[in-house]
Amino acid sequence: MVSQFCELEIKAVVLHRRSHEPAAILQDGTGLRVVTVPVDLAEAGALISRTEQLENGLPYPLDLIATLFDEHRFSAEGVFLTPGEKGQYGARLNYRSGRRRHQIVVRAGEALLLSVHFDIPVYMHNDDLRRCSSCGLPASLDLFSQDVLLLDSVSPRQL
Repeated sequence: MVSQFCELEIKAVVLHRRSHEPAAILQDGTGLRVVTVPVDLAEAGALISRTEQLENGLPYPLDLIATLFDEHRFSAEGVFLTPGEKGQYGARLNYRSGRRRHQIVVRAGEALLLSVHFDIPVYMHNDDLRRCSSCGLPASLDLFSQDVLLLDSVSPRQL
């Protein structure tokens, strides 16, 4: 039986030089499908800090959620991205409290941060991934273009 969902991995955080709009680049396990997820500047900075394990001493507001999860023994299970309008994405965090399963709607950038913090997978439905992804990099975010600044240490040739 083929899973309806595909696991994605955060590969890079980029910033468009002219518009100053950051995005996270996610890739499937085959390396053939890439999704560009817009994030805000604070989320981009926090994603880089967390993925590179940099400590800047400044807590991100989502640390409160992590504290609540620890205090109340909730267990994060995964985040699911869903495409929205105009290149934006929605997301939900699935978690467990004892035997009960729950989900909460969060912004896509928050979902990516939570996935890094809790070391949980990021999923997208295969049908959505087919509609939203491209083979290789999206033309609008060519990492070799002078319009895009690669913000983290992942080499564009690894994508």
